[in-house]
Amino acid sequence: MPRPHLDGTPAAAPNRLKLNHSFVEKLKPKQHTFTVWDTKQRGLCLVVQTSGHKSWKAVYQHGGKPRWFHIGSFAVIGLADARRLANNVMFAAAMGRDPIAEKRDPSHSPTIANKWRSFEKLDISPTCFLYRHYDAGGGLLYIGMSQYVLARQTRHFKKSEWANTIYQIIIEPFASRDELLEAEQLAIATEFPKFNTIYNGRRQQIVAPLMTTSRT
Repeated sequence: MPRPHLDGTPAAAPNRLKLNHSFVEKLKPKQHTFTVWDTKQRGLCLVVQTSGHKSWKAVYQHGGKPRWFHIGSFAVIGLADARRLANNVMFAAAMGRDPIAEKRDPSHSPTIANKWRSFEKLDISPTCFLYRHYDAGGGLLYIGMSQYVLARQTRHFKKSEWANTIYQIIIEPFASRDELLEAEQLAIATEFPKFNTIYNGRRQQIVAPLMTTSRT
């Protein structure tokens, strides 16, 4: 009997193939929820509900058990972006992290503190930053990025209508802009900040026409 893949699916699963946009778009719902796995990006799958709703998942191992990380709706996140986001999730899992736990409580994630310590140990300075705004109840208000992160906060307090509700700001360092761009996209698509629009799965009708033309 073939050994299962690392994501827990059988090696000979018939629903495992190299996905393309046209195939995913034409998938029809069945009388039961079903899953299609991508062979190009390890751990990435598409779950099709009986209602016809399609959502991307990244499945990784943590503590000896499979974990299903929700990436977002196919209506919001295309195949290419889903693969990039899944790759980030799988890389984090390979480093011993638990992306789902970090998603549920990013303000208490030890990885941000560890990242700052790693920059200090290497005696290098971050080139850019990802920041999160929280309200007094712990609700995530906004996720943004900047090379000049403190100046960016000043701009928020001057121009953002919701700035007076900010209670806590968490700043995460990055060594490169490319890494930061992918991290920002993943964070917004999976943590659902209230005042972001692009990549925010809770605002599918707003996001879909904007994804290829602008950023928020």
